[in-house]
Amino acid sequence: MSDDPFVTEITPQTFTETKIFKYFVVYIDKIVLHESVSLRADLLDENKGYIRTQGFELKGADYAAWGSDDDYIFTKVAQLLGASSTLQSLRMSELNAPAPEPSPAPEPDREPEPAPAPSGGQ
Repeated sequence: MSDDPFVTEITPQTFTETKIFKYFVVYIDKIVLHESVSLRADLLDENKGYIRTQGFELKGADYAAWGSDDDYIFTKVAQLLGASSTLQSLRMSELNAPAPEPSPAPEPDREPEPAPAPSGGQ
């Protein structure tokens, strides 16, 4: 066998793989008070293995319905995922599984740093 295998170009093909998720972990990325919340949910399989991340934005009536009931977020995300929640929201440590690495949060918009003032040479 060669250490430099041949690569063959083909017409692009679609590969579909079905994964079943059983759990999700919700992260809040951004809140605009009285307006909206941006969320992401890491979808996990039955062994708490990471499958993928799905993003959501709740605004208007959906955002207002959140109020102070955090269970609403879990129920709404489950609904948006086309699932039903048992509302058995546990800490990852209570599931006897290592916590998944959270998906990276989007980088915040940053203002450009001002250029340093020229120093006067002596």
